[in-house]
Amino acid sequence: FILIGSVIAAFSVPLIAVANGMRSLPLLIFAILFTLFAICMYRTMTVAIVCDITPRPLRTKADSIQKMVGYAGTGAMLVAIAVMVPSGDMPNYIPLFMLQALVILGSAVVYAIRVREPQLVQKMHDESLKMGIEESEIMVDDSPEAGGRAKITDRSVLFSIAMLLAATFFYYMSYAMTTNISRYADMFYNMEGGSYAIINIVTIVGALSGYVPLANLSLKVGRKRVAVASALVMALAPVALWLIPGFSPVFYLVFLAMGIALGGVDMCVYTMLLEVVDANSVGRYSGYYYTVSMAAQVAT
Repeated sequence: FILIGSVIAAFSVPLIAVANGMRSLPLLIFAILFTLFAICMYRTMTVAIVCDITPRPLRTKADSIQKMVGYAGTGAMLVAIAVMVPSGDMPNYIPLFMLQALVILGSAVVYAIRVREPQLVQKMHDESLKMGIEESEIMVDDSPEAGGRAKITDRSVLFSIAMLLAATFFYYMSYAMTTNISRYADMFYNMEGGSYAIINIVTIVGALSGYVPLANLSLKVGRKRVAVASALVMALAPVALWLIPGFSPVFYLVFLAMGIALGGVDMCVYTMLLEVVDANSVGRYSGYYYTVSMAAQVAT
């Protein structure tokens, strides 16, 4: 899934820029849909593998590292946007999107050469045993002969899963600035070209700076408390943007706080979701998580 999805994305990402330059809406829609499909193929599996190879008590920390790497990559691309996208009504995006394709292919090559999943999973089992955790005791039969999926019958567990996925939907919706930030910055802040990327760069800096402290804090006070506190910040920060008209440099502090808060709630809710499912279902529920998060962005 990871390797095939990466190859598809490496071809479809530049096609978006080509379609934009041709001003072909049908081709643009096709390229975007194809790219999203490819990204879903490899992103969900990559995140699931991080949890597959990490003992349960350390998953929040592992997820914080995974997200730091992801945000660092996003930050690098935002810098590239700010540098490579000129001002104007129809800038040329092809060099930028070709750079993205090369990064995707390069990552896939490194993954193919360096990562050996079965050995890493076995190492996780060994480390879990040292912690007194026997993964085989909390696994259920997930084989094709048993229907191919773990059956969760405990209503309280099903309710927890539903609430965690609902929380995911709404906090991604509340973080809608990432969905249309380029248009919003242009219309309300008069930012042209790739200058809007500075807003997202500040937000990402907030997320990067907050992941490790919040992961450590969640181990002391619990994931739920960190998630709720982060959600409150996410609710309050946009109020400041709404109440104050125009753009002010002070807003960068708000964007910084929003980045820290999104990182906190995202990291904790995802690992809370995986705590209530068995080890064989990590990939499936990671898929549910990202389906919900992307659906929220589409709806927004």
